[in-house]
Amino acid sequence: MNNALRQLDLNLLVTLDALLAEHNVTRAAERLHLSQPSVSVQLAKLRNVFDDPLLLPGPRGMRPTARADELREPLRQALDALERAVTPGRVFDPALASHTWRVAATDYGASTILLPALADLREAAPGTRLTQAVRACLEGAWDACLRTWIHAHVEAYVQTCRKHDIVMYKLNK
Repeated sequence: MNNALRQLDLNLLVTLDALLAEHNVTRAAERLHLSQPSVSVQLAKLRNVFDDPLLLPGPRGMRPTARADELREPLRQALDALERAVTPGRVFDPALASHTWRVAATDYGASTILLPALADLREAAPGTRLTQAVRACLEGAWDACLRTWIHAHVEAYVQTCRKHDIVMYKLNK
């Protein structure tokens, strides 16, 4: 295990996530149900661990440093993964879901797969949204991807959709 990881308390990462979301120590403390002084102490520890100020005073709260901005998304993904790992038997209930699904799809994939499925999605999961991005497949910034078979990545989980020459694959998160 990396020495830097050994000196890090997981609670500090949760605090950093809240600070990066709120840009304000007091609001982060409220979000975490902690006192403002304890979050300030944790921020000082984080600054020491990362050897970076992470958040600096700004005109409207605190502004993240470049290093903090680099940490934001990987930290969020890591904390989400840990949450899923330690939450026992959590069953997905589409009626309660409030997720925005990023679907990378060509116009053909959207018109033959996504559009016909929208009515069912709205009924089964009214709190969810779909966003479509054509280039997202190449960048890996998606939850599901619809591509023609010829463009599917070999290492991806692939499933043929309907009777069309389209496959759907997902990231192994």
